[in-house]
Amino acid sequence: LATYRNGVPKGHAYVEFSNADEASRALIATDGLMVGSKNISVAISNPPVRNDPHSKLGYSGTADTKVAETKTGNSVKPPQFAVPSAPVGKP
Repeated sequence: LATYRNGVPKGHAYVEFSNADEASRALIATDGLMVGSKNISVAISNPPVRNDPHSKLGYSGTADTKVAETKTGNSVKPPQFAVPSAPVGKP
């Protein structure tokens, strides 16, 4: 279940499958399914990786203590400021 930093659910979750065939079958069986009074939408996705040291912009920490690295291992200048992502409005 994906949550904001304050613990509030974002309204979606990621489910990991052992292979693409299982993921496809789950998608077909559950997309549009009614769960309680809610109609759910299911899609194939690659969730963002948290604190992956191999990601292109894999920066974590404060600007004065960490240096981001690209996939090639070259140092890049860390961000000078951070803007938190705003919650997406509900339809």
